[in-house]
Amino acid sequence: MRLSCELTSSIVGFALASWLLASPAHANDIKIKAFLAQTYTDKGNLGMLGWTVYNMDTVNAYLDVRLHRPPIFCRPESLTITSEDARTILSKYLDKHPDRAEDTMDIYSADMLDALIENFPCAETGKPR
Repeated sequence: MRLSCELTSSIVGFALASWLLASPAHANDIKIKAFLAQTYTDKGNLGMLGWTVYNMDTVNAYLDVRLHRPPIFCRPESLTITSEDARTILSKYLDKHPDRAEDTMDIYSADMLDALIENFPCAETGKPR
């Protein structure tokens, strides 16, 4: 599935804005791999992972209901993603894309979105594969 550059930018912007407004402030120079390590001891950081996935699900619902567009990623409806699951999804994504582990928290939401897209790809119908 290919999204227009404008739509992708809007989605990532919405998700990032939601995350920034709903989470504690983090220094932009913190690397994502360091943040992930902190989630084992800092429950606030762990919760932020779950909240980010919730925001991404909200974007998917918005695309469906308001814009009548296909989703960005296709998580099976029967699957609930916990904060721990989100950590695992992002961790595995960073293992496959080690350069992204060096990204800083200012683009964390984009990396989480990429991880969800890669982990839950959509078929041409907009449904889980």
